[in-house]
Amino acid sequence: MSWTISFRDAEATGPATPLDWDTVLVAGDGLAFDWALAPLDGHADSGGLVSRAALATAIVLSLFTDARAPDGWRPEVVDRRGWWGDGLTEEGVEPLGSWLWTVLENAVADEATALAAEAEAERALAWLVRDRVAASVAITATADAAARRLDLTVTVRATSGETLHDRTYDILWRQV
Repeated sequence: MSWTISFRDAEATGPATPLDWDTVLVAGDGLAFDWALAPLDGHADSGGLVSRAALATAIVLSLFTDARAPDGWRPEVVDRRGWWGDGLTEEGVEPLGSWLWTVLENAVADEATALAAEAEAERALAWLVRDRVAASVAITATADAAARRLDLTVTVRATSGETLHDRTYDILWRQV
């Protein structure tokens, strides 16, 4: 079983928008993200990493970087994944990523999968409110079993009520 992810802005009127923030999808075998390089255009980040959409990048990294599965998650599974950089962080620092990958191992996109994905996305993005990056984070997951798809909508608001981020992540299941 494998899955792919596409991204749609809530404001978009056409088809899915390209990945236009700091973290970009790398084409190839499987799912991979990389940092976007800034063009040599004379701006402050010229030739470096693009830093114009830090919140969107933080959300993508928080959701789609595989956090290490907890001890005893599934005893028969040896690979509990996890980002190698978590081994270098100071004690007490929360690991990067989410356990969304454990939810997406389900064979179908059903209501139970949607509820589990919603709960895990809420847990993975709770730091945004805790660290006062945002006033609220709302997650809605909707399963469409016939289309073999799970839509995960993330809406982040500032204390002023302004919408800082509103994007739907379409997570598709397909047989390999």
